[in-house]
Amino acid sequence: MRDSLPKLARFSTVITTECSACLRASRVARRKAGMCSKRFWLKNLLHDLRLPTSSLWMMPPRTYDGSIPFASLSIEYAHKAHQKNIIFTIRRSPMHAPSLSAILGLSVALAIAAPAQAMNIVVTNDDGFEASLIHALYQRLKAAGHSVIISAPATDNSGRGGALDFLRPVTNLAKDSRAGSVKTGAPGIGTLPADPDVYYIDSTPVASALYGIDVAGPKKWGKAPDLVVSGINYGNNTGLINNGSGTVNAALIAINRGIPAIATSAEKPGSYRSFDKLVAGDVEYENADIVVRLVNELDKQKSIAGGKLLPDGIGLNVNMPKFATGAGATLPFKFSKVGIASGAVPYFVPDLSKDALANGYIPGGAPPLPGVTLYISGTPPANMSLLTDTDPSSEQNVVKSGAVAISVLSVNHQADRAPEAAIRLKLNKLAK
Repeated sequence: MRDSLPKLARFSTVITTECSACLRASRVARRKAGMCSKRFWLKNLLHDLRLPTSSLWMMPPRTYDGSIPFASLSIEYAHKAHQKNIIFTIRRSPMHAPSLSAILGLSVALAIAAPAQAMNIVVTNDDGFEASLIHALYQRLKAAGHSVIISAPATDNSGRGGALDFLRPVTNLAKDSRAGSVKTGAPGIGTLPADPDVYYIDSTPVASALYGIDVAGPKKWGKAPDLVVSGINYGNNTGLINNGSGTVNAALIAINRGIPAIATSAEKPGSYRSFDKLVAGDVEYENADIVVRLVNELDKQKSIAGGKLLPDGIGLNVNMPKFATGAGATLPFKFSKVGIASGAVPYFVPDLSKDALANGYIPGGAPPLPGVTLYISGTPPANMSLLTDTDPSSEQNVVKSGAVAISVLSVNHQADRAPEAAIRLKLNKLAK
């Protein structure tokens, strides 16, 4: 092996996330080269190239013979720090042979290289910066090789919709953060004490997303993020409820700013818990893995839609169904329409203390004061008329079918052509 290394002309690298694709690529390379006379274990190669063999996963043997002409040879190296497979592509050239020291010098850079598809991502939500679901997503996106920050409200801001807190200065916290990691009187904008990449903002989901886009992101990367992911929300955001969803509207503000964005929500878990309660195997991680799969697929297909992650002015609303433990990786993805069907309908009550949902949601129980709650199931309240939606492609109905629903969002509220044509016909004597 050492004798044949100086015959190599170039030594380059490709990063991939698909182990099976790596294996296919290396098999094709070996077949084209017709290599068969010598074998070595990958560990020996890494030793010769001074790469850390302690980072290896279980790998099969690979074949190489420097005396046989070949177009290229792909060799896999798994680096735990990035959870990626690095394929070293070695090419022979009769014109020039680099020194072994040059190859070794490059190998050090390869060992610490960031994944080729790495993106700068802001993650936000409406449940607060300490939520278990946002932290599961944060961890999984970083494990996939992306550079990620959290920029989310300090407290629960569910149902705040598109509220901007326009021209309202962010002042010191009037109460503890939702899980208590930041106390009353602390600055209204700051970071989790143990992680400087986790920002809290004492404001709305939309304002928090904007902080990540305009302040925290440029501070870390010197530019705006490549992607904003909102969520993962506790409970689905489907149909009509999206109008009041902080999760969906945080994604929409990013889309309006020209940044690709994805709103993400999950049926399970259905209630909030703090990030410090997370343990391996929790459903939060399975939901996060679903989102990472989607993000990676979008990135791999950037050649479609003009080389962009998403077309300009377009985002996604993604809703995940309830599933058995361990079944998240096998859930099907289905395209959906936002539709009318929803898992919840807001309505006003004169006394929140008599509302079961309010009492279960508000710490210490709801006060005997009027306010807005949600109808979720059972007999609807008096005088409530519910719109019906039996379209199987509506996102709520797709979720009920057991699939991950993916709806394509536009930046505005423009109606589709058919209903617009109907209204034009109705008002043709009034409007031109």
